[in-house]
Amino acid sequence: MVQLNFPTGFLWGVSTSAYQIEGDITNDWSEWEHSPNRLAYLKRRGLNPHDFICGKACGSYYYFNRDLACLKELGVNAYRFSIEWARIEPQPGKYSLIGIKYYQQIIKQLQVAEIEPLVTLWHWTNP
Repeated sequence: MVQLNFPTGFLWGVSTSAYQIEGDITNDWSEWEHSPNRLAYLKRRGLNPHDFICGKACGSYYYFNRDLACLKELGVNAYRFSIEWARIEPQPGKYSLIGIKYYQQIIKQLQVAEIEPLVTLWHWTNP
């Protein structure tokens, strides 16, 4: 078996998209997912529209500690995640302290676990 040696400081990690894993958020993408034209299109193709809606996703917003345990088990030292802007700014010009604190807490937990947080500020969705 070939053994690979990575340089000191190499970041070995995983990544996620907030909208696709956090769940329970309304934004431009969730509105599109529920749009009548899109739902009709999926039905015409014989597909169940609910199979194509993120909805609660895998609930990472509520269960990040579970996800952090998985990161530790994988042995990664980096985690790239995106910020769901609709959670930070649910209405134009109105910011959610709860949303901001949520991401601050994720960053703190990652740092304590010695996992480098890499933040994507925008990943397709808008409030």
